[in-house]
Amino acid sequence: MEPPRQAAWMIRKIFHMRKFWPMLASQQQLQDRGKFQIKCAYKILRGAVTTVPWRGLVCHNVACPKHVFILWLALLGRMRTKDLPLKWGMGINGTCVLCNNQPETIEHLYFECTYSHEIWLRILQWLGWQRTILDWGREWNWVQQHSKSKNPRNVLKACFAAVVYEVWCERNSRVFQSKTVTMDKMIHMIQTNMCIRVRENRNLFDTICSL
Repeated sequence: MEPPRQAAWMIRKIFHMRKFWPMLASQQQLQDRGKFQIKCAYKILRGAVTTVPWRGLVCHNVACPKHVFILWLALLGRMRTKDLPLKWGMGINGTCVLCNNQPETIEHLYFECTYSHEIWLRILQWLGWQRTILDWGREWNWVQQHSKSKNPRNVLKACFAAVVYEVWCERNSRVFQSKTVTMDKMIHMIQTNMCIRVRENRNLFDTICSL
C-alpha cells in the first residue's frame, strides 16, 4: 500500500518502514484486535524496561518542572545531604540546619525534621487531609496511592513536589547564604504557586480556590 500523495514526510516514512516490521516481530505481536497498532510496535522497539515504583509521582504532575526535577532526585536518593560528605571523611557539621536537632539525611529532611514535618502537615490540612505524617518512603508511597484517580485531589502530588522543592531550597539558603524564610511565608509561597499552576484546569482551580 502506497502512502497518499498529500501525506506529510513523516507519514510517508512510516509507510515506508512497514516492510521492515516482519523482520522485527510476527504479525500477531504488531496487532491488537486484528489491526496494526503503533503502540505494539513501540513496545517491541523499546524492549523490556523496569518500572520504578514512584513513576506515578513524577509523570503527569502539574507542578513546576523544577519542583518535579528535585522530587525525582529525592526519590532516586541523589540529594547531596550532609551525611554524604561525612561518609567521605569531610569534617563538617552534619546537623540539620532546619531543626538544629538531628543529623541531616534524606529521611530526616523528609519528614522527620520538625520544620519540614510541620510544613507538609499544614499543606495537607489546607488540602483537607487530617492524618499522621509517615517516614519518607511510606509518605511518598501514600501520596502516589492517593493521586491515581481523576479526582481534583490530584493536586496532592503537585503540592508534595512543591514542599520537597521548597524545603530543599530553604536548606540550601541556610547552609550557603545564612538566610531564612519563616514557615508561614513558605506555606504561603507553596499555596500561591499551586493556584498559579492549576489556573488552566478549571476543576483543580475551583478546588484550590475553595480551600
